[in-house]
Amino acid sequence: MQSLSFLEGIFIRYGIDYSLPGFYDDPAFTAQEREDPNFLANYANYVELRPYSPDYLRHTRMIVGRLADYLYAQLKRDGRQNACVGVQAHLLAC
Repeated sequence: MQSLSFLEGIFIRYGIDYSLPGFYDDPAFTAQEREDPNFLANYANYVELRPYSPDYLRHTRMIVGRLADYLYAQLKRDGRQNACVGVQAHLLAC
């Protein structure tokens, strides 16, 4: 895996503004992705390597926990508690 500074250098070279979440939708990013279908992996690596503040991580854990509870409640209400098996199989097939 590349370093954070290496990835930032790639984004700068291609004119990609990596300062905001979801910069994979930046027109410069999508143009590069059309040239190199593996370019999206740079985004994943960047998200994994970039630093996060403790407040951001606490907030994210809270949101993810709430979302998981909500999804579970919806699946349970519909009698589909095991639906995650189908989702997991779909994700593994991707």
